[in-house]
Amino acid sequence: MSKAPHALAALLCAALALPAAARAESPFAGLWRGTWTDSARGQSGTASLGIGPDGNVLAGVLRNDAAGSRGPLSGGVSDDGKTALTWSCDGGKTSVGIRGQLHAGGGKLTGEADFLGAGGEKVGHGTLSLSHVSLPVPDAPAKAGK
Repeated sequence: MSKAPHALAALLCAALALPAAARAESPFAGLWRGTWTDSARGQSGTASLGIGPDGNVLAGVLRNDAAGSRGPLSGGVSDDGKTALTWSCDGGKTSVGIRGQLHAGGGKLTGEADFLGAGGEKVGHGTLSLSHVSLPVPDAPAKAGK
């Protein structure tokens, strides 16, 4: 099993531990995992996203099962769902822009996005369907002398 989900969870837990006053309340904050599809190009795979309270992607991984590639996701989601992500694949040799509109509700994150090449040209269009992942909250460590 990959260590990526554990690293993703650790980053997300650290970000969500910010004091309430320091948080912007993004409706997309949380840990999400699911599938994506670009049916016109026969591409599909899985995605995991840890979105912080401010809408920035704290950690993310996208895998393209058809191409046999995977890589990190970075970027963010605005409060109205406009998405600007970058997927780095092939060991950082290739970057794919992902621009679209997401909707959160009922424990689901769904939407559509255009996939953009290095020059900003549209190279595909796909759908995303992610589910909210709940993580157990660890107990606070016992204080010394108590």
